[in-house]
Amino acid sequence: MTGVLNLDPDSVVFYVGGYPEDFTPPAALRYPKYRGAIKLSFVNDNPVCLFNYKHAANLGEHPFVKISQSEVSDYYDGTGYRMALTSNPQKKKRRLFRFHTNSRETNALLFYIGNEDSYFCVFMERGHLVLQGRQAGQELKSQSGEKVSLFDMQFIIAMDDKFIVNYRAKQISTNYTKAEDNITAPPLRGCVDHLTADGMYVEYNRTIGVSVGCPLSLLGVREATYNSVVSVNSLGVWDTVPVTVSLGFRSTEKHGALLRSSYQIHAQTGSTSQQCRQRLTLYGGYRLSEPHSWLSYSVPPEELNYRPHFSLEVRTRSSKGLLLYIAGKGDISLLALFMAGGKIKLSLGQNRIIHHKKKSNDGNWHRVVFSVEKNTFHLLVDGIRVTDGHLSNDAGSSLDLQNPVYLGGVPIRKLSKGHLIPKESVIGCVRDFKLNEVLVGEPVAHHGASSCFDGLSEAGTYFGGDGSHIVLDKYFTVGSDFDLAFELRPQHLTGLLFHARSPKTSFDVFLVENKVGVKVNDGNGAVSVSVMPHQSLCDGKFHAVTVSKQKEAVKVTVDSVSEQKLGPSPSTSSSATLDTLYIGGTTKRSRAPVSSSFIGCLRRVRLNGRPVAFKAASSVVGTVNISKCPAA
Repeated sequence: MTGVLNLDPDSVVFYVGGYPEDFTPPAALRYPKYRGAIKLSFVNDNPVCLFNYKHAANLGEHPFVKISQSEVSDYYDGTGYRMALTSNPQKKKRRLFRFHTNSRETNALLFYIGNEDSYFCVFMERGHLVLQGRQAGQELKSQSGEKVSLFDMQFIIAMDDKFIVNYRAKQISTNYTKAEDNITAPPLRGCVDHLTADGMYVEYNRTIGVSVGCPLSLLGVREATYNSVVSVNSLGVWDTVPVTVSLGFRSTEKHGALLRSSYQIHAQTGSTSQQCRQRLTLYGGYRLSEPHSWLSYSVPPEELNYRPHFSLEVRTRSSKGLLLYIAGKGDISLLALFMAGGKIKLSLGQNRIIHHKKKSNDGNWHRVVFSVEKNTFHLLVDGIRVTDGHLSNDAGSSLDLQNPVYLGGVPIRKLSKGHLIPKESVIGCVRDFKLNEVLVGEPVAHHGASSCFDGLSEAGTYFGGDGSHIVLDKYFTVGSDFDLAFELRPQHLTGLLFHARSPKTSFDVFLVENKVGVKVNDGNGAVSVSVMPHQSLCDGKFHAVTVSKQKEAVKVTVDSVSEQKLGPSPSTSSSATLDTLYIGGTTKRSRAPVSSSFIGCLRRVRLNGRPVAFKAASSVVGTVNISKCPAA
């Protein structure tokens, strides 16, 4: 229970509005008692009726404020529904239902009407709007071609000769195709205005999991990250120490992982197909390391242009620089998030800028949320909302923003002219980039970006995989004798470490299934050697590796384990040509037993006793941090 807030009803009192005379609160909480009306409160996202009290004191009578029914919106918590009985529906030829939604859900049941013989329902399925039903023995189903957002969405459902769902100048109606008649959509979590049927508000006769009012704070998608106070090493010994893990959850999904461990149980002779424990826990986003650094993303245009809701986290000491940039072709010619004077600012086109009043270039992580509505745009920094910006003529409803979306700087040719925004990137780290509460994913391209570590770091070079590597031009002669030494701490047990090739020679050092393998062809023939150490290379420690070639003998040592093989006897003189050395991977076809890039840390790389200077590299490709590795 260490670090857990335990509220025992037998020992904890919850006061609302004030406190008794015989109770002395801490000095920091000695505020005057509240005077006014409180109608409803939420605790842990659950509605609480304040009339369900144990004791009350000095409660006066206040005039009841009745909210017009047309303004009432109800919160559906994702566990229930509201049901209404309609009278004499068969006497009306045409029926019309209207309701308005505010929700971020992409899978949810919205509307159902039916009897013993037929039914129709409208639901969301993976972001698409679906109409499904059964009538006169026919199965009916139709689906929107594009993804639909339930945020600020007005629905009009018409029942006449066909069942038609109208939404934002578009519609879907029933087509006669075979479909399943069971409903698998989960209940809605979000807000719905009162349903009207034929212009009249319906009276609900059953309500489950629905409360009055629409708290905007509950419309977001929440996630939490917990860091255990127990030693990671003790959790890792799954084969000798019993481990009990408990958690609580609530979900409307039928499928999904509740608890996943990336730790793999290692035998003494190896490891069991490949990912080390540190892969997910040490990754901390992208570092924008130079003024022209950038990451580009491609997102669905319908999500980008209908009231987009962005969020990201940034850590920087730059006082000026771009954080996000999207070009546009409509009334809003660009959307730009940037730093100026250490303050985070948001610009939507010419002369429309809002900003956070406090400086955020203090080297700490700051969460930034910003969105575009019909005639306003919003910016929040660390939960503090700044004064909204205003758009004319509902310009936010007709956005024409264009891919790609850039984090950091922008290629010079892509910058819009005539706008007062920085032209270069901030120097710092970005992470947790989301659009409409969903992680955007990996960038489609990047320049000058490397891994950013949230936590302790140590000297070394980090390779993030996905083609990341360092190139040293004319650096290494495969045909001559050599001695290559280095230390590695992998996060994945398969990957290419070193590669060099010429028309007649080749050299590869690689990882595969907890082995360090070497393949050398000096022009006289190939020789391959592999070594499996006593301990797993996935144990979070650095392991020393030496690869040497002396005439026809190739020797590999990993920690204290060595293997040596003899290749063909030299029949020709060794080439003196300097070959290009690739470290961490290659874009060339290497013919090595593995093609994937190395993921993890290298340090103390020496060739023939001399340090290999990565900072003098001809080029650095992909996610590489030359000088830092995450500390274990």
